[in-house]
Amino acid sequence: MSNTTMMLLICTSLLAMTARAEDKPPIVWDKDAHVGGGFKGLLELNNGDILAAETVGVKPSGQRIICRKCADYGLTWSFYGEIVREETPADMGDGHMIQLHNGDLLYSYRHNYGWGPAEKRDYRLRVAISKDGGRHWQPHSEVANSVGREYGLWSSFLLEKMDGTLQCYYDDEYTPADNGFLHHQWLTVKTWDPAVKQWTKPVTVSRAHDPKDLSRDGMPTVVELSKNHLLCAFETVQVNPPNRGVLMTVTSDDGGKTWSWQKAERHLLYQPKDINFNALAPWMIELSDGRLLCVFTTDEDRKEPGVAATGVLSQDLKYVISRNKGCTWSAPLLIDGNYPCYFPGVCELKQGKRKGSLLVQYWGNLGNTMKSGRF
Repeated sequence: MSNTTMMLLICTSLLAMTARAEDKPPIVWDKDAHVGGGFKGLLELNNGDILAAETVGVKPSGQRIICRKCADYGLTWSFYGEIVREETPADMGDGHMIQLHNGDLLYSYRHNYGWGPAEKRDYRLRVAISKDGGRHWQPHSEVANSVGREYGLWSSFLLEKMDGTLQCYYDDEYTPADNGFLHHQWLTVKTWDPAVKQWTKPVTVSRAHDPKDLSRDGMPTVVELSKNHLLCAFETVQVNPPNRGVLMTVTSDDGGKTWSWQKAERHLLYQPKDINFNALAPWMIELSDGRLLCVFTTDEDRKEPGVAATGVLSQDLKYVISRNKGCTWSAPLLIDGNYPCYFPGVCELKQGKRKGSLLVQYWGNLGNTMKSGRF
């Protein structure tokens, strides 16, 4: 029996079970938002402290990525450490922080000079490490680079699998261009090889099943549902004009060596009913009760759709839930309609008196913005 057939049977069984079970109520989010420590991913440490990363300016024209710390469940944040500093103009950030099984912290980020003539462009994905809980950081490794070309590398996501294997997923314009698919973007994963201290074995995680269709797959988040069974959620574009943003998933049954797009088209997670509008920037986690939660942004409630390539999008922040491991997803519900909202990330708190609550962090009208939720 093929993996695809097995997955269909599992989904059918789970759908039947879901139909018989009483649905849990939706997540209750706080009415008011407050200032957060950054946007996108945030991390609860084993000791209950919460860390977030933010890119800030360095006078006169540089940037640095700083680590902020919170000890009161997301309410107040303070500077804790500097992850990386660049004194010259650069585009840094858009990263992901994790705590490894051994307690070390890793932060992956882009470090790009993505303007000017193609021959002067320099795109790199790098990783920093902290061995003291985020206070001090140093370089760890470089995941990938694209130098002297106009094809970039973007949003990264780190995953330490159940067996201790470390992976880095990222947006990749370099590989499709190198294979003759100009203006496409695929998702790529590399695996950390501790013996040689390098990221190796690149694998294409997601692209359109039909080679003639446009792929702009990006902003991945990945959950290991069971040992070596991976589910990746990401944004992409419709294969037909107007090529608006939609959310999709792909799966792997062998720990990331092969992916479902190779056998069938990617699975739709969510798209607006009016396909002229966009759904973008997903962040997916598995809750302690086994459900999957995906937060994302969408302009589906606006009068006119935005155009993703412009970066100017009047989006609200919403979420969907899956009770059957990503086979189907609920209708979307609102978290924040005080648009514009960008780049969300979410985590479940698992320590202390707020255990079982949620924090969603994003860029909003307050700048770095945060809301709490309960389920």
